[in-house]
Amino acid sequence: MIAKQILPGRTLSDALHLVAQAHPEAASFYPGTGEVLTAAELDALATGYAAHLRRNGVGPGDLVGLIHGTGPDFLACLFAVLRAGAAASVLPVPSRSADRARVKAGKLRIFWSVSSVSGQQARA
Repeated sequence: MIAKQILPGRTLSDALHLVAQAHPEAASFYPGTGEVLTAAELDALATGYAAHLRRNGVGPGDLVGLIHGTGPDFLACLFAVLRAGAAASVLPVPSRSADRARVKAGKLRIFWSVSSVSGQQARA
C-alpha cells in the first residue's frame, strides 16, 4: 500500500509530491468538470500557488478560507495552503444572490482567486 510507504513522518503535501515523482502520469478525473489532471500537474500547481501565498504573507499558523467549487483548482489550492504551512477552512460557495452581493460589497476579503486550472491568477 502506497500510503504506508510514504506517509510515516510526512505531511499530506509531502505525499502528493512523492506520488508525483514516482508516478507523474497518475491521473485524477473530476466528474463535475470533466477535467483530468496528472499527479505532476497537480503538484506543480500546488507548488506555484503555495509560493504565491507565501509571497503574500501566508505562513505557519495562518488559517486560509477556501471558497471554490469542486475540481482540480480546489485540490491544488488545498495542497497549496498546506504547503504554505497554513490550515485550510473549506467554506461554501455563495449560492444566494445576497451572499454574492456581500462578497462584491467587500464584506469578505478575497485577496487571490484562481481562474482556471491553467494557472492563470487574478487578484481581487
